[in-house]
Amino acid sequence: MKLQNSKGKIIIDDLEIYDTFLKRLKGLMFKNEIPNSYAVLITPCSSIHTFFMKFEIGVIYLDKDNTVVKFTSSMKPFRLGPFVKQASKVIEYDSKKTTIELKKGDKLYLI
Repeated sequence: MKLQNSKGKIIIDDLEIYDTFLKRLKGLMFKNEIPNSYAVLITPCSSIHTFFMKFEIGVIYLDKDNTVVKFTSSMKPFRLGPFVKQASKVIEYDSKKTTIELKKGDKLYLI
């Protein structure tokens, strides 16, 4: 899948969905690196951590309608992210390889 913003621009070229317990539990932990413009969509999810991660990640919290409710452009390894009550999904990506400009209220589309 790809991730597109409301202006029609593709912001992630390769989006993988993590919707099983084991995929959600593992997330991006223990990976040495991920490709540029690659991200994972973790669902359901309203809180994340970066324990055992080897790189900084960007985190996009989405509600059930894929509207951005919180956005963190860089979260260092071995941190605990906030619980975001409105979030039902989270997108994680390598913030050093992929730059995304978003703000709260932006609508995203999975294509």
